[in-house]
Amino acid sequence: MKLHSLGEQLRAARIKKELSLYDVEKISGVEAQFLLAMEMDQLKALPEDIQQEALEKYATSVGLDGKRLFEEQR
Repeated sequence: MKLHSLGEQLRAARIKKELSLYDVEKISGVEAQFLLAMEMDQLKALPEDIQQEALEKYATSVGLDGKRLFEEQR
């Protein structure tokens, strides 16, 4: 059984909470363009120095464990 990708997990959690990308942007402080990149499994498209913080903030804002998700991407 294939595990869901990072982007699929983030998007599913956001939708479950009935939040738009712009809602998450306001909650997390992470720009919507970066949120969208993460949902599209393009974490590496973000500047390297903000990848972990951005992922953790997004994940936390939708009820996921950002530290665990980041470690899974390494």
